[in-house]
Amino acid sequence: MAKKLTEAEAAAVRFGGGREARYPWDEWLDGGHWVLEADEDFPGTKVENFRKTASENARERGLVLRTSRLGPTTLVIQAYQGES
Repeated sequence: MAKKLTEAEAAAVRFGGGREARYPWDEWLDGGHWVLEADEDFPGTKVENFRKTASENARERGLVLRTSRLGPTTLVIQAYQGES
């Protein structure tokens, strides 16, 4: 019988073959201010590309992402609830 998932259950579902996320998005998008270093936190990815990926992941969760560069390889991110 068909069953509709709760929002919490749906958030835990991983589509796309069950592949685990490359980055800990649930942690990084928890509303806190996170300082991320390119070489350590997202190696092999340009800062601008990572910023776009982070924004997309926030949007998928119904969040808005605020970002600021502190240097050539340092990015600060903060996710927050946007206006509905």
